[in-house]
Amino acid sequence: MTAHKKTPGDLVIEAGINLLELLTNAPNHRVSRAQAAAALNLTAEQLADVVDCVSTLSDSHSGAHAAIACEDGEIALEGNAGLVGTIRLDLGESTVLSHVLGRLNISDDVRERAADALLPLGRLQLEDSTLGSLPVFGRHYQPLHEAIGDGVRCRILYRSAREDAASWRTIDPVRISTEADSAHLIAWDIDRDAQRMYRLDRIAKVELTDDSAEAHDIREEAASESVAKNGAVATVILATDFVPAQLAWTQGLERIPLDDGRVELRVPVASETWLFDRILSSGGAAVLASPADMKERLLAYARSLSRQHRHS
Repeated sequence: MTAHKKTPGDLVIEAGINLLELLTNAPNHRVSRAQAAAALNLTAEQLADVVDCVSTLSDSHSGAHAAIACEDGEIALEGNAGLVGTIRLDLGESTVLSHVLGRLNISDDVRERAADALLPLGRLQLEDSTLGSLPVFGRHYQPLHEAIGDGVRCRILYRSAREDAASWRTIDPVRISTEADSAHLIAWDIDRDAQRMYRLDRIAKVELTDDSAEAHDIREEAASESVAKNGAVATVILATDFVPAQLAWTQGLERIPLDDGRVELRVPVASETWLFDRILSSGGAAVLASPADMKERLLAYARSLSRQHRHS
């Protein structure tokens, strides 16, 4: 007797989704095994593997399983946990999922189809936009996203660019925004009684409280505006022969002419990596003048990129 060959994982995932869609749209959420196998282009053994896989799925919030019943030559979907419906993701959610796709061990065609579905307009790139930056969403996107949806007050352990150590903040989370290569949590700081913006990759811990978030008067504000008021600001000097078209990131910043013909810029820093990449790629046309500790971090960053290049 020939042993059953295990169905490839990519096929099980794709067919599992298609099976749930088939059952969702079928009368009484029920189809025959023969119909399912024909519709999904599977053998009887492959269909059995797919059914076994789907039966292990459960809802992340309720724990309810996708109940698949197989009897009398039919496959039936019972309850609502396995129903497939349209889910509308905001840009931040789509970006996070697309970011994760690049790190999954799945075939390129499955990854590309999922990416096209998540970001059909190509509004963001799947690859990191900086030379050496870490993923910008940090490790706590999911609990923060759920807290926003459920209206729950949180405590976050956070370190700003100006602080040596992280400290706890009690916040009412409002939304998550993305800008350039950074993602930020827009929230109301309870202790300061003011709107604040927190970079996701600077959040070390998240704790949900038993209190509900309250409604606050939240202003529309870009990350650069928030950083200009509450975050770090760097002084950048542009050379006398700089080409504006090659330094498009400096547009919109206040320019202060210096006596020697150079130009001084005050740059709000939402992401040091973002600024470092642009200074290093300017070929000397842009030089970081201050603050001193940021200059040291730029030097360390440049050395790390050099080491990576030598070892690649």
